[in-house]
Amino acid sequence: FSMSLQLLALAVLCSCGQGLKLMSRQFGNLCARFSVAGRALLRCRPYAAWKVLLRGQTEEVEAVEQGPLLLQQLRDKVCGPKPALQDQWDEAGVESVDLVVRGISGEVVLEECNARSRTPIHKLVQKIRAAVDGIEVELVQLCVGTTVLKHSAFLGDYLAPSHDQCTMELTFLKLHGPAVTVQAKTGREIKLMDVPTRGERCHFDRGYRFLSLGGFSEKPSMRYIMTSNDDKATRSDETMWRLKVRMPVVVYLNFRSEFHVLCARSWLDQGAWEPSSLESTVSTGIPNGPYSGPVFQKAVGNGILDLYGSECGEGTYFVFVDVQPNS
Repeated sequence: FSMSLQLLALAVLCSCGQGLKLMSRQFGNLCARFSVAGRALLRCRPYAAWKVLLRGQTEEVEAVEQGPLLLQQLRDKVCGPKPALQDQWDEAGVESVDLVVRGISGEVVLEECNARSRTPIHKLVQKIRAAVDGIEVELVQLCVGTTVLKHSAFLGDYLAPSHDQCTMELTFLKLHGPAVTVQAKTGREIKLMDVPTRGERCHFDRGYRFLSLGGFSEKPSMRYIMTSNDDKATRSDETMWRLKVRMPVVVYLNFRSEFHVLCARSWLDQGAWEPSSLESTVSTGIPNGPYSGPVFQKAVGNGILDLYGSECGEGTYFVFVDVQPNS
């Protein structure tokens, strides 16, 4: 009887040992599933995580590893598409560098500490304009070798540091300009300037204000033509303003209402002006303000562009010029 108990105990121990091994393998497999499923969730792959976790389809591992991390996706969602050379910045482990901008003769024009891959080029352009007597935005060119940097791009689209690099350089070129000069045929005040901010005046001779700049505030290369609203009496068959264009631009006309467009429809059609998807400004004014109306656009290479009157009591239309339409 004692021998039988010993044999039974031995059998039970062997069975438990096999069970423990089996449990260990199952637990290991379960941990592996959780690990792969977690990586899948970090890459926004919930369906792949479900197949790995519940079905044990480990062939999803390779597919999961090919997707971008959730944090990377969130960064791209919040900050926009990553710069072209962002991977090189990440591989170098460099967060920021000291940036030096030099003129063609070697003088330092701008020193920017803690420049990052997502530093906007147009921010650098703004600082250079402030340092060089308010130079027009279209006359500022930043270069890497023979490559001209687009104002709408990021620093990381053109430059990437090495592991031990702490300083990078750009070259500043001042173009001959300006891209556009303007003239009012009535002799009233008119000027090409930076796009106003919300709350600033629309005209030289009125207190009307912009409540919103719509889509015109979104492009660093956009300029505004400040005019005199008394030009609103100009007939639709007479030149109101004349633009002398020296380089390719896109001119936008922002009317105050649908009715305002009717007053200029004949020359808009004859001049091949096209409706634009750009969001309209919103402005104060009388008698029917606040105003917000259709936007028309026209690409101009160079030469003379005459803008005609609309003879409308609501006022003149607003004129914006994108001096770097391809940026």
